Amino acid sequence: MPSLRPALLLALAALCQAPLAAASATPEGQPSPAGTKQDRPKRVYQATRLQGSAPVIDGRLNDEAWQTRGTWAGDFTQREPREGAAPTHPTEIKVLYDQRHLYVAIRAHQPDAATAPRIMGNRDEFTGDMVGIALDSFHNLRTAYEFDVTSGGSKIDLILKNDGSADTSWNAVWNVRTSAADGYWCAEYAIPLSQLRYSQSSPQVWGFHCWRWLRTQQEESNWNLLPMDHKGL
Repeated sequence: MPSLRPALLLALAALCQAPLAAASATPEGQPSPAGTKQDRPKRVYQATRLQGSAPVIDGRLNDEAWQTRGTWAGDFTQREPREGAAPTHPTEIKVLYDQRHLYVAIRAHQPDAATAPRIMGNRDEFTGDMVGIALDSFHNLRTAYEFDVTSGGSKIDLILKNDGSADTSWNAVWNVRTSAADGYWCAEYAIPLSQLRYSQSSPQVWGFHCWRWLRTQQEESNWNLLPMDHKGL
């Protein structure tokens, strides 16, 4: 099972323009400081401000907002069991925002998604296939908010800390739904900005991480790979 590590988020940064605009300190293609094989280009994602109606959170991604706005980002990299390899199945993510919410869509490709077991566990229980995001909204490498969901629709939310601990007692008010179709399953989020703390600077620079867990392969893949030998901040 994937472990809880603040480094999941804090080793990388990404651009996310939220009502506040969020971004990366290291542009894509620029290396991080020299040291170990942790030194990899950091990816940058710029979220798109929503125009028109917000998506209905039902896990189906058929809203006009998802069809006409924003950019899908993919090219995940396997973290375990074969670090650096291509993942068994592709994963894609898109991020939108308006004045009140951050909207996230994750499309997890899987040939048998329509018939595969979708395990429904308790809140904060890591069970079955999962996807998740983490947000270091101050980009201070100290704490991050993580929002995960199982393919069965179970919520997992926690606060990651840079001392290696994770607080799963934190229960935010947010909405997420999942659905399955031929060839993929989807997660659709609406995270109220009121549940996050961030500075008032503009544009906003947030750390950003997205990951996927494939239970049958015991496989974790990352949007921006965090190497297994990562030692923390």
